[in-house]
Amino acid sequence: MSEFGVRPAARGLRVVLENVRLAGRAVAGNRLRSFLTLLGIVIGVAAVIAMITIGSGTTEKVKTDISKLGSNLLVVRSGRPAQPGAPNSTARALEDKDVTALVQSQLLKFSIPQQEHFRMVQP
Repeated sequence: MSEFGVRPAARGLRVVLENVRLAGRAVAGNRLRSFLTLLGIVIGVAAVIAMITIGSGTTEKVKTDISKLGSNLLVVRSGRPAQPGAPNSTARALEDKDVTALVQSQLLKFSIPQQEHFRMVQP
């Protein structure tokens, strides 16, 4: 027993109950604000769940599409633009010695040459 004649555990329970009552009165007194807060929480949680679901579905779709290509597909490119949207003219082209080295490695069954050109379109 404490000096006030109440056990400390019982006093702690009374404080918690008083806080719950006070919170209940505040919620009841501001019904519209409480409803809008609850609506915002529900919409936020639903949005997070939707984004996670969409992200997981997209990931699986990409994995499926890549697996259709085959696990032994290798794409070799000579370079990439220095910045997004920049023309690819700064990249060093593959030379004959590069292709010869790839073929002589005996890791390739087939090779398909491809050439791409990127240009900026002016309005």
